[in-house]
Amino acid sequence: MVYGKQAGLANAANLGIMGAAIGIAVYALVFVGLLVIIRKTSPLNVLTKSWASFILYFVIETIALLVVLFGGLLTTV
Repeated sequence: MVYGKQAGLANAANLGIMGAAIGIAVYALVFVGLLVIIRKTSPLNVLTKSWASFILYFVIETIALLVVLFGGLLTTV
């Protein structure tokens, strides 16, 4: 446990880890939803390819970390 003035860095790191974990959870839900909803014959089936999934993962992770950075959570630490 870190207390006092030194706790800021540890708490900020924890917020980043939680943001990344939430991003992974959102990505998993979105990707599984896409797999369930999109038919094999649909032109949107390209969204289920591995490269599109990889890009989607990085977009969602970037958004999650930007929310942590600029959402005001770090100012409370």
